[in-house]
Amino acid sequence: MRANLQHPFALGLTLEEFSAVSTNENWEPAFVHENVTVTHKLARLGSLAIYWNTDANHFGGQSTHDEIIQAFHNLIATGENTLPGHQFVLKPVSGIGRIEMSKEASHDTPKMKANLLFDEIGFVLDEDQYRDALMMVDLFHFYIRHQQHKKYQPKGVTPKQDPRAWFRFAGNAVLSQIHEKNRRWSWAYFEERRDDRKRYIELFKKQKKRTIYSAEAEELEKLEWKLSYEDLRFYRSLARNQLKKEKALVPKQEEAPQQAQGWGSWLWGTSTTPQTKEQEEESTVMTEQQRKEFYEAIDWDEKKVIAEAVDLPREAVKMQVEASLQTGSFTLRRDPHGKQAEILQLLFDTFKAKILQRPDSFYGEVSLAGFRVFDGTTPGSLYPQIVRIKETRVSTDKSLRTKELDVEHELAEVSQESNQNEPFFQATFEQNPLDQSADSSVTAKMRSMEIIYNPRFVEEVVKFFKPPERHMESIGALLESAGATVEGLRQQTRAGLEYALEEHKTLNAKLDLQAPLIIVPESCTKKTSNCLIIDAGHISLTSDLVKKELIDEVQRKHQKTYDEDDYATLESLMYDKFLLKLHSTQV
Repeated sequence: MRANLQHPFALGLTLEEFSAVSTNENWEPAFVHENVTVTHKLARLGSLAIYWNTDANHFGGQSTHDEIIQAFHNLIATGENTLPGHQFVLKPVSGIGRIEMSKEASHDTPKMKANLLFDEIGFVLDEDQYRDALMMVDLFHFYIRHQQHKKYQPKGVTPKQDPRAWFRFAGNAVLSQIHEKNRRWSWAYFEERRDDRKRYIELFKKQKKRTIYSAEAEELEKLEWKLSYEDLRFYRSLARNQLKKEKALVPKQEEAPQQAQGWGSWLWGTSTTPQTKEQEEESTVMTEQQRKEFYEAIDWDEKKVIAEAVDLPREAVKMQVEASLQTGSFTLRRDPHGKQAEILQLLFDTFKAKILQRPDSFYGEVSLAGFRVFDGTTPGSLYPQIVRIKETRVSTDKSLRTKELDVEHELAEVSQESNQNEPFFQATFEQNPLDQSADSSVTAKMRSMEIIYNPRFVEEVVKFFKPPERHMESIGALLESAGATVEGLRQQTRAGLEYALEEHKTLNAKLDLQAPLIIVPESCTKKTSNCLIIDAGHISLTSDLVKKELIDEVQRKHQKTYDEDDYATLESLMYDKFLLKLHSTQV
């Protein structure tokens, strides 16, 4: 894309393979002949990647069609051809998915089970890609503004040749916005919108009924160019609702309209006898015998499925999805066509996720074994790894909690970070939990981290993402269009409070977090420099759930008169209460 003539770029998505085949129980491709209780499917994803090549060469110089096709084919990353010249935003991702579908529902076996395995997912963003992205946003913003006032722009002259015309253009552009704003609040504009709405609904209904004439079709097309996207959606919804009401009031016709003549009928001069609506409905509705044959063909028992759905216990699992990712990364890079200096490199490994769908509940679990961040902004730094996981130590001796970093054992501790038996972070979420303790439950556990504060690293990251002044207007317009909605506050009456109590969802939270150990060295390159160490200790958060007896007591007073104490009790039940504990904090 030539968003900037000095820096053309190429943005694309490539995929080497995506396939799905039937297999046997050993995940070997096979054609299933006999009726099996569990069907196995194996899906493969090969080298899915997104690239953003800056200062790219254009393919327009290719002479033949075959050369262009071959050039595009060479852009696809494969296992053997990783294309080192590509600037990947998403590095090639490969993985497999193993899907098991059980035809016989069981309380112990999920109806569908999927296991997704991925090797690596890596994201990279360099300063040239960020520059081109900002330039593209800026040009799109300029194009949108330019289109609004293009009809007032002088033709065939430059501002230097005819400054008066361009000054008049600037004035007309501003005045047009003011006039348009005033016009939208005039009675004539309201009348025009009313007439457009009525006419568009009328023509749209004719189009759906296929009774529209060519002149009306042209008028409908003009209205669609004139009206906004939001107006079109709204007017079409009104027209469809009117069509439904009209269809419900009109009795069924005895004969259907004449069918369109096919190519064969036109060629041989024959015609088909139009069917009645009753015949069409009979041809599309399955008979009992046809339904029975269809169920036998797909080996499905309707009565059995209904009975199992009714008798299924709460703890039974209908669907189970597991995903595993070996390694992942996110990198910020400078000078992609030169030294390729990495400002930030975030690495994590052994990410696992699990989802269970039960008849009336949902359970999700995620875990992360290793997490670390590397600093590439400070040459000769004693702390290239500014974030790392600390080993879990349970000790009553507070002097051990501020132990200095041991450089000799640093690499050994990094290799121990990926402890699958005790992951760095683990969290679960359950909606309608089986123990019925609350409407939702959340648990989280995190091991302690060491964070080295390097002001130069923070400044370089902020500098990387800070857009130039010429792009600030476009960025502001983009953020403004995203828009955040402001929620208004309203005073709740007794009925509103009672309804909120009935609809209030309780949360049972249990968080066990080893707070990070923050180290602020006076210098990151001198071994003898002083350090400020902030140990936040241990943080735990538990929910203080409201007793169900108290809620029942308040609900029993529904028909009685409330006093001040009852109102205070009712309002207190609107809040979730949590107990936060902080242990062994020291500086």
